Amino acid sequence: MGKPPHENFYLSDPTDTARQDVDDKGEETNLGVRMPAPKGSAANPDGLVYSVGELGFIHTGIQPDASVPALKAVRHRTLRLQPEGDPKKVPDWALLDLFRAPLKTGGNAQGVLRPSKDAIAGRVNINSRIVPFGMEESQRPAKTNELMRSNALKAALVNASKNENGDSLSLEDAGTIASNIYSQQLAAGAAAYRAAGVSGYSMPAEIAQIKGVADGGESSEFLIRSVIDQLSTRGNVFTIYSVGQVLKQTPRGSIVVTSEQRLKSSVERYVDGSQTKLRQVSLESLVP
Repeated sequence: MGKPPHENFYLSDPTDTARQDVDDKGEETNLGVRMPAPKGSAANPDGLVYSVGELGFIHTGIQPDASVPALKAVRHRTLRLQPEGDPKKVPDWALLDLFRAPLKTGGNAQGVLRPSKDAIAGRVNINSRIVPFGMEESQRPAKTNELMRSNALKAALVNASKNENGDSLSLEDAGTIASNIYSQQLAAGAAAYRAAGVSGYSMPAEIAQIKGVADGGESSEFLIRSVIDQLSTRGNVFTIYSVGQVLKQTPRGSIVVTSEQRLKSSVERYVDGSQTKLRQVSLESLVP
């Protein structure tokens, strides 16, 4: 494996001053420094950090060195989960790839969402492509490729919280943003963060650079917090669809299907010592 994506970035001017957080109108806002809901309240009964995007509440506008006038304090400045326009700077959203929020599961959901202690299921891989049986990607129209990949993204985005008022992302807007993610359409002024030879996304938080995701000021970071834990850029669980048929040949040589069974099997790829192994996570019968 190559270097982690964080090593693709480097700092430029160490005397850079943190930018002031603003709203969608360009006015100063303190939205990012509001206190989270306390443990035991309806909004946070277990007292947990439910999204790694909550790191965006960390205040970063303090004065790090009083002897350097350029490093002045910035009010209300928190980790910026918004587009970065200078590819020589480490974007704040890169920090999210170093952490994971705890996944609270129980009962029947435990085996589905936590197939093993080292794997988490149910996330959408923003780099994945779906290829149907007998139909290679090069044989499909470009729009078909986009729809097949962006539909999964749309499912992760729809009804996600998009601002401090609790408004949800509509199906139409989710489709537009999913299409932008698929086509890697950058927000205005956003830089492309890509390692040499890499065309996909290196980390889920990179969608902060995409048009419509987090380019509407501090409030738009709510969308990042809502969906970041449902996304991935790599995965070790895949699904196999199989069809078994019982055939009968008639005296005239014709083939008749007398019965059919369709199965869906989820398989996990994992490392055991020095060996890569596969294990079946689930198996279900599909009704035609």
